[in-house]
Amino acid sequence: MYRLMRFAARGAALALAAIVLAASCSLDCLFSHDLILTAPERPRAWRSASALAYRVAWRDERGTRREAFLAEGEEIALRVRRGEAQEILATPLWEDLQLLPAGALYPHDLETQPDDLPSADPGRMALSFASGYAATVAAIIAEKGVDPWGYPLEKLAALPVDAGKDPWDLPPWKAADALIGGTFRATAIPAARAAFNLPGGEVWLAESPFCVIGGEEGSRNAKLADGLHLFHSAGKTLAVHVEEGEACLPAALFCR
Repeated sequence: MYRLMRFAARGAALALAAIVLAASCSLDCLFSHDLILTAPERPRAWRSASALAYRVAWRDERGTRREAFLAEGEEIALRVRRGEAQEILATPLWEDLQLLPAGALYPHDLETQPDDLPSADPGRMALSFASGYAATVAAIIAEKGVDPWGYPLEKLAALPVDAGKDPWDLPPWKAADALIGGTFRATAIPAARAAFNLPGGEVWLAESPFCVIGGEEGSRNAKLADGLHLFHSAGKTLAVHVEEGEACLPAALFCR
């Protein structure tokens, strides 16, 4: 008798849920999720740049790779497979260049809870440069034939970029290998120890959105960790190599 009552109660609950779903959305919304994606805030490192645009890449509700362009300060509507984790990448386009990407982790970056009752109302999600690094690592792990969503990728998006560290100074392929091998530590990201004076008379954009640039117009300096760093101006690219906390001069200047 108890089992019969429990079965009846469960059936009533399922029937009620079905009625609510039917009232809130069509059957499609059980399997697909409409999103409103917001362009990221411009990072301080690029505040002197002219207008930016973004090339957004995602997988739609059928699993097909899609791309669209998003203007700075605008929004874009897209559709994904409901609840199926994926990385969304937004590559900044400036002049003739691609800078390091912003991104989002679906469904982690949703403004609403991912397990909310499905609805015809679109979810909202903002692109960010913090999630851009995590999304890049996720894409690299997937390319290796490994499911990236078994790793705490959301922690990569929460790395403290205001403590003199730039996550891009740890190449994302190294972060991917460390996560797969179970050896990833946030302490592997090197600290910025070198100061480099950027050439005056031009607007220079660091490739990384997290690069710390100080000084006044015409006399700017960048704090850099060990490794290779790129800076761009109109028609030119400057490559700066830092080793053991010192910039290896002269820097290499290339015309594009």
